Amino acid sequence: MLTRRLRDRVSSAHPIAIASLSGHRLNFHKPSKDGSGKCTIDPSDNPNDVVWGVLFEIDKDQEKVLDGFEGKGYSESFIEVSGFAEVKTYVANRTDKILVPFHWYKDIVVAGAIRHKLPDGYVAQIRAVESKDDPDKQRELEARKILDSIG
Repeated sequence: MLTRRLRDRVSSAHPIAIASLSGHRLNFHKPSKDGSGKCTIDPSDNPNDVVWGVLFEIDKDQEKVLDGFEGKGYSESFIEVSGFAEVKTYVANRTDKILVPFHWYKDIVVAGAIRHKLPDGYVAQIRAVESKDDPDKQRELEARKILDSIG
């Protein structure tokens, strides 16, 4: 959701709209090779649950690049979100509810939500997600550089 981080991966990425997906929840239960939880969306039994996000457009020739970053452990899914039909997203192939994100990863998600002016209550929900220290201090330092560069 953080434009700067996405552009580091696919330079053509630019946000086109804020959108919501009703009847779903954002969670951080996608297993990562680093032992933490990464973002995914899951259907919810509660129709009042909503996932907010940012729709990005990227050049067609960069889709495979993004798939390379996001593809491991995710499947492409085409969904209908508020006002848009057939948007591509990545949904975790499996989840583990005991996983939590690293602090820096959650902070990047929060920063993206704030930068794109997602609802305050939704940002608060993300902030409330339990997170943990990353034992790889170099990886954390690199993520903090991204956060520091956006203010």
